[in-house]
Order: sequence, then C-alpha cells, then structure tokens
Amino acid sequence: MADNFAERPEDYGLEDDCPGAPKTGLSGVLQQFKSLAPNMKGNMVEEQMKVCTRMVLAKNAKYNESVRMLKRLIERNNQFKAIEAQRDRGGTSQGALAANDNEVQRFVAQNAMDLDYWQAQMTAYDSYIVGLKEDQSRMA
Repeated sequence: MADNFAERPEDYGLEDDCPGAPKTGLSGVLQQFKSLAPNMKGNMVEEQMKVCTRMVLAKNAKYNESVRMLKRLIERNNQFKAIEAQRDRGGTSQGALAANDNEVQRFVAQNAMDLDYWQAQMTAYDSYIVGLKEDQSRMA
C-alpha cells in the first residue's frame, strides 16, 4: 500500500500531548489564550498549556512541511523523467542537447534551493521546539 503523505490538522495530537486542553479544537485553544507567550508570573497550569499548545502546533507544522516536500520530490521525479525523454528525442543536435543541458541545470538548481529551504525550516522548527521545551522546564 502506497503512502499518500497526508498532512495533519494543526491541532493533531493536542488532547494527547496536552491533557486538559479544551476540546473545542485549535480555534478554541487560540481564543482562550490572548498571548501564546508564557508569562512566568502567571497561572502556571495555563502557561504550561500555552507552551504545550505551541509545541503541538510547531510539530505539526514541521510534519506538514516534510509532507509537502515529499510530494514535491515525487512530482520532481516525474518532471525529471520528462527531461530525460526530451534528451532522448533530441538526437545529436547540438542546439537540442544544449537546451536540454540548460533544463537539467535549472532543474538541479531548483531542487537544491528547495532542499536547502526545507532543511533550514526543519532546523528552525527544531530550535523553536527546543526553546519551548526549555520554557516548559523553567515552569515545572
């Protein structure tokens, strides 16, 4: 069975990861909290819930970015097959071969940029989640 790489809802796992979170879904959680930044002098239970909610949102956003990247890579694989077919049809014409080489270079550059951007996003999400875990530890 092939994986279709479905994205998760933003609040996926909220009730499991953050026991006591309102069951009204993400919109209910966000409406309950005026600010998602922890207030170290506020109600610690409420502040822990804010941090936990932010972690769930970040984890799901990270997951969804990975899903989108996987889908993009699958699509790009199909695009590359078309470029290969174009090269096969080009024969020995110098102009056709040069045009195909340019297409391959553009393809490689776009893939490299997309992968670099995705890796930067993953690193940023990881750092953000580590910071939230540190906030959670401070409030424990």
